[in-house]
Amino acid sequence: MDNEEQRNALRKISDLRYSHYLVMGDTNHPEIDWKEILSNASPNHPASLFLEAVHDCFWFQHVTKPIHHRGDDHPNVLDLVFTNEEDMINEIHLLPPLGKSKHSIVNFLYRCYVTGDHTTFTKSSFERGDYDTMCRELGTLNWEEQIGHLNTEDAWIYVKTKILEATTKHVPKRKFNPTARSKPIWLTQKAMVKVKKRGKLSKDTLTPRKEKTMKCMPDTETR
Repeated sequence: MDNEEQRNALRKISDLRYSHYLVMGDTNHPEIDWKEILSNASPNHPASLFLEAVHDCFWFQHVTKPIHHRGDDHPNVLDLVFTNEEDMINEIHLLPPLGKSKHSIVNFLYRCYVTGDHTTFTKSSFERGDYDTMCRELGTLNWEEQIGHLNTEDAWIYVKTKILEATTKHVPKRKFNPTARSKPIWLTQKAMVKVKKRGKLSKDTLTPRKEKTMKCMPDTETR
């Protein structure tokens, strides 16, 4: 990718209108001082034009220490990490080059968010099932007449089908979000009342002790 293609790529990525960007690569512009965010070249130099493109995108560049080392040459900052928010990158560390590469490894912490899966499912609320009616309904069936002549597998399929039909009819459904926090099944409204009552009794019991302790403490005068 030549210099003009680099600049066009930056602007094209920025025009995608994503909320967050993370762009990395070897730009090969040693003339840019990334600590001062200045170009030491002339205004029409490829490095100056590249820096201008970065400014046009309103991006942040996070690598400021030299990464490329070759013999006695002056170390340069060539491998860059761009984001469109300054706090997206944290704790940048430069590690030794891999193999015979002249480029240090850039290790950094990328701070982002994950959109949770808000898919809602429907499941049976078995704790609210009308099992008395279900048992009476199943009890009206002549099981011997229906499955007496069937083999084991067919008989089981018939029994399972009838039980599922009764369950669908007498066990209500409720919406369920697997990512949402739900209270325990045992924490009913009655249990909540008792928990709150216990907390109030505990507070009422501790308050007189605290007042008694405060009365026993000697008065102190600030001087």
